[in-house]
Amino acid sequence: MRCGKAQEGPVFQPIRWARELDEAEGFRYDLTTTTPPALEDQLLQAFLEANPQITKVKPYRLALRLILLNLRAVECTGVPYLMVSLTNAKPPKRYNPSAATARTLRALFDWMVGAGLLEFHRGYFNRSTRRGRRTRIRATTRLNHLLAEETATLLVDPRADTIVLKNDAKHLIDYQDSASTRAARDLVMRLNKLLAASEIVLDGRRLEGIGYRRVFNGSFDLGGRFYSAVQQLKADDRLRLLLNGEPVVEIDFSALHPRLLYKTEYMGDPYAVPGFAREAVKAAFLWGLNARSRMGAVKVALEHAGDEGFSLASRPEIEKLFDAVEQFHQPISRRFFTCPALQLQNIDAKIAELVIKEFVSRDVPVLAIHDSFIVPASFAHDLRAAMLSAYTAITGKSDAVIKVKSQSQRQTRDVA
Repeated sequence: MRCGKAQEGPVFQPIRWARELDEAEGFRYDLTTTTPPALEDQLLQAFLEANPQITKVKPYRLALRLILLNLRAVECTGVPYLMVSLTNAKPPKRYNPSAATARTLRALFDWMVGAGLLEFHRGYFNRSTRRGRRTRIRATTRLNHLLAEETATLLVDPRADTIVLKNDAKHLIDYQDSASTRAARDLVMRLNKLLAASEIVLDGRRLEGIGYRRVFNGSFDLGGRFYSAVQQLKADDRLRLLLNGEPVVEIDFSALHPRLLYKTEYMGDPYAVPGFAREAVKAAFLWGLNARSRMGAVKVALEHAGDEGFSLASRPEIEKLFDAVEQFHQPISRRFFTCPALQLQNIDAKIAELVIKEFVSRDVPVLAIHDSFIVPASFAHDLRAAMLSAYTAITGKSDAVIKVKSQSQRQTRDVA
């Protein structure tokens, strides 16, 4: 393949943000492969010809390898876009074993766009609303054809730390190790080793580079959920997975966060607020937990007005919905609009930790999607028991309701 030089003039142009760009996976620094991508030398040579001023080649080689591996990873899971940060901050070495910098990545993105290899959508940040979107990229059809010929296996780089701490600006930050972080890291590494040795197949295509990390927010008392590329699979796709050749079952906790907020056991459906659709109530409830003010929650709701499952379109209708939710949940209404979501995530992460530990100890592959878990269908009973046991162990309550989903049944049923 002959790659053209970068086009004259600015390559990165701001665009009108489209809703489909929200379907994106974060850029990963923890990917590696059994052998370097076959494209690497070819593209690197073309890049260096277009940028003769570059004398230190290794940083650009490693950064290019990361880009190619990331594009392969999202293609594997069917996610349309990659989210990338163009800030000058370099992730600490513990997360970024290749030491890739924003400068090297930006230079490569610039050239790849000009060479017709990348589609690029610059992100934005609105200082008045404190909301924004990170830049999105994806391979063009031309590059995807070339990536399809790659055969090296994607792997999770064992040098990359799987216990991640972010600050309030969501930047990766360093931290001092402790007994708890070492124990958490050991479990994630055991899980990733088990998944690397397992066959995870979707529609005849083996999924590679499925590795977990735990992300904490500000401190190790906030967040801590398990994240992997599995989260990006659509719900129907997850039910079509095969784990080591066996169909899967997915079981999740129903309305977990509302139940966690109540100190006593909560029976019934917390989203069954009279006069409103369940999906709209669920959305409003979760927006209320993630917002620092009612005004902030209403703004988010207005951004989603008319979405599937949220038919309310006007501010008065949305205000009435929040009034109804607060009234329906009067005992915990003071927790709304105080942003307790990260505290609740820390609790559900501890529940997930116990569930994962149970299956890893038995060498049974398990995939976690926050408060939902996927195992081979023959272990459905074991998963149900592990989830209920973990919930009680962490909360001291027995009011959990779980939903069982499987491809063979093509239905969801609640199990108390």
